[in-house]
Amino acid sequence: MNCPVCQLEGITADTITCPQCGSNLEILSQIKILKSRNNKKNNLIAIAAVVIICLAAGWLVSWMLHTQPDPRQTDEAVHLAAENQALKDTLSKMAERILILQEAASSESTETAYIEHMIKEGENLWMIAQKYLGDGSLYLQIARENSIADPSVIEKGKILRIKKENQ
Repeated sequence: MNCPVCQLEGITADTITCPQCGSNLEILSQIKILKSRNNKKNNLIAIAAVVIICLAAGWLVSWMLHTQPDPRQTDEAVHLAAENQALKDTLSKMAERILILQEAASSESTETAYIEHMIKEGENLWMIAQKYLGDGSLYLQIARENSIADPSVIEKGKILRIKKENQ
């Protein structure tokens, strides 16, 4: 732990007063406890949101499949299957967005900032790295930070989190 007043490094967590400047450090441990509780609350909210979205999507799909007047109507079945896939894609993107927002909320106090970029048709990670990091060869960094197994295959519409370089 570091003293926020004199920046003395290496202070143990149980130290109440800074040995160099005499500042009261007890409040820092209280802040850490509050941040930990807030992070746990954010995690529970994100999990609850994903569960609610999944249940709503499942109910909607079930309702759509069971209210179909005549299952032999091939065109209607194809349309519903396409709509079902679109709902699944939307659900997946919403769940991904919830996770991104959760991570952003839990890291608000850190100095690391992120840029969010939605992949557009015709883009590749090299172009995106060049645009945001100023060096296309850093595309592997973006792939690694976004858990992309094959950097040559990216999905249009996926939201990337790109760590801003410290200025």
